Amino acid sequence: MKKVNSINKVQKAKLLKTICSLIILVIFSSCGSDDDGPQQPTEPTVMEKLIAGDGKWYLESEQNSTAYNECGKQSYIQFFENGSFKVETFSEKNNDCESLGIATGFYNLTNNNTQLHLDYGNGKSLLVNIISLTKDKFVIKDTDSGVIVTYDKTKGNFVPNSFTNNVYITGLAQSPKAKYVAMLWENGASLPPLTDGTKHAIAYSVFVSGGDMYIGGSSQYKDNVLNDVATLWKNGVPQYYSDGSKPAGVMSVFVSGKDVYAAGYDNSVATLWKNGVATSLTNGTNGSGAYDVFVSGTDVYAVGSQKNGSKYVAKVWKNNTEQVLTDGSENAIANSVFVLGNDVYVAGLNGKVATLWKNGVAEPLSDGTSDAGVNSVFVTGTDVYAVGYDTVNAVKVAMLWKNGVGQFLTNGANDATAESVYVSGNDVYVAGKENNGTKNIAVFWKNGTLHPLTDGATQAGATSVFVDDGQL
Repeated sequence: MKKVNSINKVQKAKLLKTICSLIILVIFSSCGSDDDGPQQPTEPTVMEKLIAGDGKWYLESEQNSTAYNECGKQSYIQFFENGSFKVETFSEKNNDCESLGIATGFYNLTNNNTQLHLDYGNGKSLLVNIISLTKDKFVIKDTDSGVIVTYDKTKGNFVPNSFTNNVYITGLAQSPKAKYVAMLWENGASLPPLTDGTKHAIAYSVFVSGGDMYIGGSSQYKDNVLNDVATLWKNGVPQYYSDGSKPAGVMSVFVSGKDVYAAGYDNSVATLWKNGVATSLTNGTNGSGAYDVFVSGTDVYAVGSQKNGSKYVAKVWKNNTEQVLTDGSENAIANSVFVLGNDVYVAGLNGKVATLWKNGVAEPLSDGTSDAGVNSVFVTGTDVYAVGYDTVNAVKVAMLWKNGVGQFLTNGANDATAESVYVSGNDVYVAGKENNGTKNIAVFWKNGTLHPLTDGATQAGATSVFVDDGQL
């Protein structure tokens, strides 16, 4: 007799098929959740967000307050992994952006990471609510005043706006393609680059005369050229002084009347170009280079170095006739020359000593206990200005010397170098670079106050400064 709850063959087949499907689903689900599969990224903690990068957050805006200018936006709070913080506030004064001081202390997160307690010491503290925190924006609210303050990762780009004469600065900056671009700044603002970033290029020197701008440097201007090519840009249009078969570069340019002089190197030979025509300053048997040129009346001066045995000696050439400044016992370089009246000033280094030569006589600017050097010299009246670097506690510090007395331009926290100096009236302009902990930043100083030219996102540096004031 047939039971009412029995399963016929068709029903049994359907049931088996369903069971198999469930088994397959379970197997594949198990495989999908296997520990070896891709893991979802974990959200950074609040502290990790605070200290990300260099831990600096720049002031952007404050509720119910006038929008901050570019100087005010250089103010920042910086968080460190050890639980400490630093606050520096900037304000515009006499057309410069000046620091009002630095405060430090310790911080901790409270109330399930929704509040930030800042302890300045001496009984001073601040408690704020964290409104929002992303990788590029940080918004807080003071628990006492209720004021909302917004920070971001963009530093204000303050530029003094009362230049008596136009100030031009050359240098380099890394492009998105990781190549160096020849750069030009006017009054602190970036002008269109001289190159497009597809090939390496550097601008070393700038000179303005008769409304025309001349820039010396090097570039790799076409695909089949792997070496640096000596390049002079006139009003942005390049002129090539070498063919790229050997390394070459223009390190300095000087214009006198209708004549354009350039100093540099071509295949390790110190070279002077006049209106594009090259003259070798050495015979090529030993490596050499010319790093600066200055014209006074009918006399043309170039300075540089040449290898002599195992050491380099510093040299000055006057109308292509050389004078050796050092004895070859130490490596030496002459980087810069300035002529005023009958006096010839040459700046460089001799061994570890930052050195200024006046009419061939050496005047040391450092004590020789650590590496130091002079990169540029400028003379006005009876005052002699020189810039370069000294080393303090294994860190390079940008230096300015006036009549032999040194002044630190940086605090020694990170490496920095002053590359070029120009004095116009009562204003002293210095161009150079300072490291931010990870990247070199192109900077200039006006009367000792630092002004960044780049944001520190990529490598950069300033190489030369020139004021269009008619002095030279």
